[in-house]
This record gives sequence, structure tokens and C-alpha cells, in this order.
Amino acid sequence: MALNRWLGTLLIVSALGFAGCGQPTKKNPDSQPTAAATKTMAETPAPAETAAAETPAPAETAAPDAAATPAEAGSTAAAGSREAMEEDFENADGMAGYEDVLKMEVPPSSPDVLAKGKEVFAANCASCHGDAGMGDGAAGANLDPKPRNLTVASEYKYGHLELAVYRTGAYGVEGTGMAPLGDVLEPEEMWAVTHYIRSLQK
Repeated sequence: MALNRWLGTLLIVSALGFAGCGQPTKKNPDSQPTAAATKTMAETPAPAETAAAETPAPAETAAPDAAATPAEAGSTAAAGSREAMEEDFENADGMAGYEDVLKMEVPPSSPDVLAKGKEVFAANCASCHGDAGMGDGAAGANLDPKPRNLTVASEYKYGHLELAVYRTGAYGVEGTGMAPLGDVLEPEEMWAVTHYIRSLQK
């Protein structure tokens, strides 16, 4: 009886050993994850993708607007374009010398030209227009109308750019104290004083 029990117990223990009872189950490296594990992996974004999604794209640098750029200081006294000079000169249409001056080419200005123009101005214009061109010269005190304040471009009646200033100086203005200087000064001197007067304008 005892032998039978012993044999029965041995058979049970052997059977359990073969079935692997109590032993850890080894993972098969080729096995696929369970459905629950697959779902969890699909819902979790990769670290790189998360960073890309959360990082805002750099703001584009706006291109500078060329039209918003401000005009350079002192541009009023800069040499006018030919188109601007002719448009400005239209105010003198019909006056003496208009057609002749309209055909002229304006020579460029330079520091030497301006220095020469200042000398010509002091000798021929300052007595009426004043040393600084403000229309307050002693010789012009009794004139009617008063000599032009050459520093204020907007007050020029017959144009304030190079062609107009040259014509006014060379041919004068009838009915005023502005006498023609074209018979007194050489064209080179007239252009020099023209550029100098332009440099006084504000």
C-alpha cells in the first residue's frame, strides 16, 4: 500500500516536471506583440515626431520695403533730373531766353564749381539778395518787389532748379530789379553761380 502511494506520488511529480509547472516561460524572439501592446505602441508618437510637432517653424524675416526708405537729407539742393528740371522750367515758358536755355546741357557741380559760384554771387548778387541769399541786401531794400529769398525753394516764381535759375540770372525778370547778367558774366560763371544758389535752397 505504501509502495503504491509512493509510485503514484512519483508519477504526479514527473508529470508536473514535464509540463513545466512552476518554470518561467521563455519569450520567443520571433513572436508578435499582443493586440494590446500593438495598440499602445501605435498611439505613442516617436520622440522625434513629438519634438517636430511641438516646435513652431521659425518666423520668416520680412524683406525691407524699398518704398519705405526715407529720402536723403538735403535732397532739395541735389542736382535735379533732366525731367524734373524741364517740368520745373515750364513756369518760365514764354519768357526771354526760355527756348535757348531749354536746349542747354547742365554741367555738373563740384566743390570747385561751388567755390567759384560763391565768388560770383558775392560780387554780383549779394548786394540785393544778401550775403546768405535771404533777400536782405542793402541795395534791394527799396526795390518793389523785394529781392527773392533764394534759400526758400517754394518761393521761386519761375522755377527753382538749374535751368530756371540759370535763365533768371542770365536773362533777368521784366518789371523787377532782377537785371540780366548774361551780358556781364561768362556761361561758365553763370553755371557756377546757378549751382551755388541751388546749394542755398532748403
